[in-house]
Amino acid sequence: MCGRINQDERAFQSEQRWQNRLNKSERQFNIGIGMRAFVYHKLNGVETHEYIKFGFNRGGRLNFNARIEGFHNKENRSNYDGTFGLATNPNYKDLVDTHRCIIPVSSFIEGPEVEKLSKPFDIRVSFYKVFALAGIIGTDEKTGELGFSIITTWPNEIIKTVIGHHRSPYILSDEEEYTDWVDPYVPFDLVSQVIKPLNNDSMIIHELSPEYKSPKFTMPINV
Repeated sequence: MCGRINQDERAFQSEQRWQNRLNKSERQFNIGIGMRAFVYHKLNGVETHEYIKFGFNRGGRLNFNARIEGFHNKENRSNYDGTFGLATNPNYKDLVDTHRCIIPVSSFIEGPEVEKLSKPFDIRVSFYKVFALAGIIGTDEKTGELGFSIITTWPNEIIKTVIGHHRSPYILSDEEEYTDWVDPYVPFDLVSQVIKPLNNDSMIIHELSPEYKSPKFTMPINV
């Protein structure tokens, strides 16, 4: 699961692709489900950067994390090599080809499976100050608004052992993955062939104050 993300303007300003993209009046830290976040997509072939809600109601439930395995790998086994069943999930099957998006973040917040966000950790990557989480956009059945859901995979060893969590967001690791993921002409069956957790050496993890458990806590993260 990934339920909190950070979009620190200081990090975005340091990378040319994301400079001057963020709206300073929007929230930057501890962005949670139901809040607006900055998203990049190509719906209907048009390249768009906009703020939309984290999560959308569809199929009678709130969708904010989309398991790449779908209904498979319920045990969350590491090094899973089975079927990717997201395309058979009724809440996503008509979205996986044409409604993929990227959520650029400076980091995300996760906690252990038991303590959850009572023991929060800040997770970053070593190769970019801003990195991309893969997502899917859907229309909220209750409000008609667009929302996004973050693609998740089984965890790598550092998330599993250091944090103690059983899931991880899918982090796009290079330019080719980035380009293909948002291209509606590249089928999901093709882009999903490279999906796996990021390797351990690429992750930087710091324990945070328990205050970040509350979505009302918005202090900048300095690590």
